[in-house]
Amino acid sequence: MYKYILSTAGLMAASFMLLAQKPIELKGRITAGKVDSIVVVNTTTASMEGQLPKYYKPDAQGNFSVKIPTVTRYNTIAVLNGNQRFDILGESGKTLKADFAFEGNPGVTFTDPKESFSATVLERFNKEKGGLDRFQNDTRLLLNTGSGQYPAALDSLYDDYKKYIQTAAGSDKKLAAYLQEQLDLYKANALVMYAANQLNSRAGNLTPEQAQEYIAVSQKAANLVNDNYITYPVYQEYIVNYYLYGYIYEHLDQAGDLNKNIEGTLQRLKAIPQKKSAALGTARLLQMVQRNMDQKLWLAHANDFYTAFRNDPNAAVIKNMADDLQKFEKGRKAVDFEFVTLEGEKKKLSDYKGKVVYLDFWASWCGPCRQQMPFAREVKKHFEGKEVVFLYVSIDDSDEKWQNGIKNMSVEGVQTRSGGWGGAIPRLYNISSIPAYFLIDKNGNFAERPPRPSQKQELIRLIESLL
Repeated sequence: MYKYILSTAGLMAASFMLLAQKPIELKGRITAGKVDSIVVVNTTTASMEGQLPKYYKPDAQGNFSVKIPTVTRYNTIAVLNGNQRFDILGESGKTLKADFAFEGNPGVTFTDPKESFSATVLERFNKEKGGLDRFQNDTRLLLNTGSGQYPAALDSLYDDYKKYIQTAAGSDKKLAAYLQEQLDLYKANALVMYAANQLNSRAGNLTPEQAQEYIAVSQKAANLVNDNYITYPVYQEYIVNYYLYGYIYEHLDQAGDLNKNIEGTLQRLKAIPQKKSAALGTARLLQMVQRNMDQKLWLAHANDFYTAFRNDPNAAVIKNMADDLQKFEKGRKAVDFEFVTLEGEKKKLSDYKGKVVYLDFWASWCGPCRQQMPFAREVKKHFEGKEVVFLYVSIDDSDEKWQNGIKNMSVEGVQTRSGGWGGAIPRLYNISSIPAYFLIDKNGNFAERPPRPSQKQELIRLIESLL
């Protein structure tokens, strides 16, 4: 039976860097709708360093100005007000001027007609076809088709989207090229994930002939993309999946050995002739397996990466990850902090010494946080009457959003808020993505990093071992 077959799907944001291009300046105005603050994020590079969501408060006239970091020429910029979202297309180094209406007749109006055309096409693509996210979701649904039917079904889906892009973009070659590049990437990743899915579903029953068949499918993916796609987050997923599953398929006898598979894949990634891809793929895989791999072995690989790619922007990222791992490693004293509860009581983390503390960083706008809360309630119910504290630290930027989130998501436990990503507690715990979890034993020391609440039985066993 294969164990520890990994997937990048559902990973928390990775903090990877590439050489920056000139930022996009967005000069916006809210023309309709109540807006206390908005979130502006470059979704094209959202999993890279410096792309954490940020809140911006319009002035009394509804005006706001944002400089948006970029590492690729064309970028999709998301402007969010609660559950409302507008996607606009921007080119690095350019200034976008636009009016945003969140009520009445919601939409975006651009000063420059050229920008207006691109935005209209992009908006129509998202509405009529569901955008590239829908394509990605559809490729996952296709995994339920018969193994021999998937490649042909994927080709048909891809051709449909490709024709739509060519027709909708019309004479806007920049927009067409931008969408086509991403479509190719999504297809490449879908092919690799198909091969991965077959590996998982067939467990230990794959024949060498079947393995070669799926290796050939992965090779089709390699023919779609190249190093020029490196600035897109999907490329990060693709390159890890391609080399990881390719290695496992060629070494089926050790498919259940996580450490051997990772070591073999890391060696292949480092040997990629295109050094930018080699560095990015290696960094991505190291981030992906940090919580699953033997800690000492991971640190050794992190040091090797830092030595091999010292001049790469990701070297500092991996070094910081290694420093963090040691800072929060099992047995170290938990970083203490003061906070004020929802009821207004002043507390410190160390006040709970003698109890096990389950520490959860979350926010009202966080989709994965919302998905995990029902499982967290079940775990909390299991430990009712026992020496276990469930402490929730929100990074919402206002008390109203925080308190509404507690109510709407039924968050049960001790509650506090720590002022956005830059709040004191998130900074102490180096929080760059959420949800994030920590477990602290009765002596006030860090325990093993806990799994998500959806892995309920594993989490319950871990907490029980500390009581």
